[in-house]
Amino acid sequence: MTPAELRPRRGAVRRRLAAVVLAAAALGGCALGGIPAEELPASPIAVGYRDAEQARQRAELLAKPEQQRRPRAGVARVKDVQRALGATDPASLVQEQAARLALVDPTSAAVEILENAPRGAEPYSWSPDRTQLSFVLTVDGAAQVHVLDRTSGEVRRLTHGGSGHGHGALGPDGRAAWTRAETVDGQSVLRIWATGPRLASPRAVSPGPSDRTPAWAPDGRALVYVGRGADGVDVIQRVDAAGGEPQMLARGRDPVFSPDGQWIVYSARTGSGQRLWKMRPDGSGRLPLGQGSTEVDDEIRPAVSPDGRFVAYVGEAQHRQVLRVRRMDGTGDRILLEDGDGASPAW
Repeated sequence: MTPAELRPRRGAVRRRLAAVVLAAAALGGCALGGIPAEELPASPIAVGYRDAEQARQRAELLAKPEQQRRPRAGVARVKDVQRALGATDPASLVQEQAARLALVDPTSAAVEILENAPRGAEPYSWSPDRTQLSFVLTVDGAAQVHVLDRTSGEVRRLTHGGSGHGHGALGPDGRAAWTRAETVDGQSVLRIWATGPRLASPRAVSPGPSDRTPAWAPDGRALVYVGRGADGVDVIQRVDAAGGEPQMLARGRDPVFSPDGQWIVYSARTGSGQRLWKMRPDGSGRLPLGQGSTEVDDEIRPAVSPDGRFVAYVGEAQHRQVLRVRRMDGTGDRILLEDGDGASPAW
């Protein structure tokens, strides 16, 4: 058989192999051991959802080489600040507006679009009683935190003003925390602001200059967030809700407490990309959360289930944002959404 005759057969073999790989992925990550759907809790996961076609278009757009100007030394770009706050920058407005705030049923993968939330809304956290969902939306060019009442469907705006506000974390007793962009001596500074019970007296609780993504301890006494280490890398820090000197816990990003307060789950850079880790609230007992998925480049945005037994996360690969789940003990791995993207999960 000539090489020309072999080429079509080789193409058919490649297609069959690709189909096998996709089938294995659909079974929930067989290489790590699958998680049966009936084992998962029925509590819905809030995500920024794109259907299969929107996800494909976004991936193709991001795959194109970007032409960016190098900023002047010491000058923060508006785009960088917006990204740090979770806001959509103008260059990616078209692709990000396609995302819809939605609820995913972990047991059936059914997707419910929350019609009251505008396009481009990025979910962030549930209130402890799961009646309120915070999300970030760009309003008049600035990121602002909003809250959706799950029972009534009412949407209210939590932050106001010209400053950008992102990452609105809802805590116990009506507490809230968010990232706020401020201008200090002509430079953009990001700090964590928090309120007392019943949204009383918001004030800065972190020093900056690049603090973001706060998460409440279940008892409301402390917050963890991402700051900038002395060497310029992302570090996870812990601070009392009343303020004070922050404590550096570990290198990483996207920290979130388990419901019992015994663990902080986060994403950390390894030799094989961003991977899920967990540690105790004082930074001790750091452990990788499983062996990691071989199907993704990065594992980011962990969200612990209300019963504390599972961690939903985003597996990024080839500009796709695949919603996945793993047991809290690091075993098993399952794709929750086979079609479309599920970004920024809140569980």
